Amino acid sequence: LLSNHLPAATGRSNVFLWDTPGMGFMPIGAISIPHHKADKWQYEGEYGWGGMACTAYTVDPPDDLILLSFSHVAHDIEPEDILRKGIRRGIARFHSCETIKHYVLHSCLKHLRNDRETKA
Repeated sequence: LLSNHLPAATGRSNVFLWDTPGMGFMPIGAISIPHHKADKWQYEGEYGWGGMACTAYTVDPPDDLILLSFSHVAHDIEPEDILRKGIRRGIARFHSCETIKHYVLHSCLKHLRNDRETKA
């Protein structure tokens, strides 16, 4: 179900949704597929669909991400794209901050220990 159905439906191997490299189609919407010309904000395996009034959903199983957007702007997918890209940037920053998160956690634990020792 979660794979590009366009090659089987058309008999062509190099076919994309709306002629957009990296975009495939399946029964429940569009799916991002590997391609060297794909938009950098498309993540392989991410899938979703948008409606005419810019209601959209995106699911990205590897990142445990589900995004629902309801901007109600007719014929304009830009708000959903901006939101999705912003969330992707936030996730990237979060993942790149592992050292900072480790330091903050270590500092918090150190302070908790000091508080307990002081109270004891």
